[in-house]
Amino acid sequence: MLQLHDIRETRVYQEALEEGEKKGRREGEEKGRQEGLREAIVKMASGKMSPTDIARILQLDLEVVERALGRNA
Repeated sequence: MLQLHDIRETRVYQEALEEGEKKGRREGEEKGRQEGLREAIVKMASGKMSPTDIARILQLDLEVVERALGRNA
């Protein structure tokens, strides 16, 4: 009878697992970048920097900065 352990030993399972782990890392890295960017925007704004200046410095669209600050763009 085929056991779970046997399935985990197959090449197909190992490749699928590896691809899933890679995808998870990519998604986690992207989420981390987004959170870090949002933190930077909020800190710059708390230092009295205008959204326009923040967008220029970080090379972002003004709408992205305004969304991060909770403003409707």
